[in-house]
Amino acid sequence: MSRKLPPAFALFDAWTRIALEAQSVIAMRVLGNAGFLALPARENDRMVAEKWKAAMDAGWAAWRAAAMGAAPMAVALAYARPYGRATRGNSRRLGPTLLVPGATPRAGKTRSSKPRAGKARSRR
Repeated sequence: MSRKLPPAFALFDAWTRIALEAQSVIAMRVLGNAGFLALPARENDRMVAEKWKAAMDAGWAAWRAAAMGAAPMAVALAYARPYGRATRGNSRRLGPTLLVPGATPRAGKTRSSKPRAGKARSRR
């Protein structure tokens, strides 16, 4: 049987989850950029672009909640939800990947920062 949390606890729970998921995503991206994890080819571009979308979605959600006369805690929770969706999605997408050289991500092509031994990089 699940109970609905009081607004202050729901807000605390939401921001705690966001913080934990964001830290794990940051760690996976740092390890990926260092070459220890395989990342999708355009992960760095996606990392920058998603920040704008999450910020706009959060602002609009908070504005809508405030315009509808919601309580301050409900407005703050509405502001947190888009960030929670973004961090949860990133955490699942980047998820447990292999810590092995040459590992491939779940979808897309990998980007390699170093040329493979014995093969020259072609410049076009």
